[in-house]
Amino acid sequence: MKETNESVQNMKLGLVGWYPFKKESKILYVGRSGDTVFKKLIGAGHIVNACGLAAVRKPYHADAGSSKSDHITYGEYDYIICISSLEKEREPKETLAILGRFLKKDGILLLGMNNRYGLRFLCGDTDPYTEHVFDGPENYSRAYAKTEDSFFGRCYSKSEIEETLIQSGFTKNRFYSVLPTLEAAHFLFAEDFVPNEDLSNRVFPEYNSPSTVFLDEERLYNDLIREGMFHHTANAYLIECSAC
Repeated sequence: MKETNESVQNMKLGLVGWYPFKKESKILYVGRSGDTVFKKLIGAGHIVNACGLAAVRKPYHADAGSSKSDHITYGEYDYIICISSLEKEREPKETLAILGRFLKKDGILLLGMNNRYGLRFLCGDTDPYTEHVFDGPENYSRAYAKTEDSFFGRCYSKSEIEETLIQSGFTKNRFYSVLPTLEAAHFLFAEDFVPNEDLSNRVFPEYNSPSTVFLDEERLYNDLIREGMFHHTANAYLIECSAC
C-alpha cells in the first residue's frame, strides 16, 4: 500500500513544480483543495479552483439562480491540471472536449496519465485500477470483457492518448515521459530528448505490488534507450495540450 505522508505527497510537485506558469494565472485543478499541488499553486500567487471531473459537467450559468463562487465557468482558465483522473472516465474523449471549453483561447491543459505499456507493468506490477498483472498490456481484454463488469479505470498507450486528444480538439500536444511514477515524478524527459546517462544509477522504481514484479526495471532502461523504445515504455506521461 502506498504511503500518504507529507514527504510522499510533496513528490507530486515534480509534475508541475518546474512548469513556467504565467504570473497570477487562473487555474482549474482537477482534485481536492487539500492536495499539495493545489496549495503550492495558491502559494505561488495563482487563482486556483479545485473540483472533480463530475463538476465540470455543471458549469455556472447566470440564469441558474446559483452563486458564481460555487461554480466553474467556460472560457476563463489559463491552465487546467488533471492528473490520473481522466483514466477513471469511461468516455475520456468526451470529458476532454468538455475540459477544453473551460480554457481560454490560448489556454493549456496539463494532463498526467499512466502508460499501459509502462515498463513497470511489463515487469509484473499490478494495474492501479484492476489490481491484476498485465491487464494494461492486454488492453483490458479480460478485465472489462463483460457488460456487467464494474469500471474502475484503465491506462492508455502513448498513441491512444495522442489520438484521443486530437479527436477532442487538442491539436498541439507535447509529451514528457515520467519516471518512476506520477505519484513520485522524480524525472521528466521531453519526447524529443534521449537520455545520455546510465539511468540505472538514478531511477529507483516504485510499484503497486513489489511481490509480483519479476524483472529489474532499472536494468532495462539503457537498452530501451539504445533501441529507441524509451519513451514508448515510460511509466507515465505529462502532456502539455492546447488547441492552437
